[in-house]
Amino acid sequence: MLEIKRPLTELDKMVLEFAKCIEVFRYVIVSGYVAILFGRPRTTDDVDVIVGERDAAKVYERCRQCGYELLTSSEALREEYATASVRFYKPPNLLPTFEVKPPRTPPQIYALENRVPVKLGGGIIYISPIELQIAYKLKLGSDKDVEDAHFLYNALKDFINKEELETWLRRFGVSMRSGGVT
Repeated sequence: MLEIKRPLTELDKMVLEFAKCIEVFRYVIVSGYVAILFGRPRTTDDVDVIVGERDAAKVYERCRQCGYELLTSSEALREEYATASVRFYKPPNLLPTFEVKPPRTPPQIYALENRVPVKLGGGIIYISPIELQIAYKLKLGSDKDVEDAHFLYNALKDFINKEELETWLRRFGVSMRSGGVT
């Protein structure tokens, strides 16, 4: 288990609250918030969450019970959840949104099955394996994503399983050099 020992930001508090709400389902947090969690100084408008529950109505009902609203129309809930993602927010704040979807790809399934617990404040959240996160960010290739990968690699290089990272880099057809990570 990893542990973050720093004062919590407002974003951290919101993520902890949402994680507590959806902990009845198996979930994993992926993408930009993972870099922010480890200290990357950047903002985000959404937190990407993969939830093991396939029934959109169950996810919606649980989030509604916790005080979250659906940003998408409720009529489109099933279709959006099945093909894209649905966004939840906690009034009165429209941001961040929590972008929730079931796992659809082998890397998403892997992230959910191999999630990493992180102790944050008084709670625990689950994030994607760092090796997968770095390789996936390099695959996405935007400046922000490559910078996230670089930051994560340098911040967690003592924790990273180099063989697993190489496996994911090969799988996504990217390299550390092409991504600017040293």
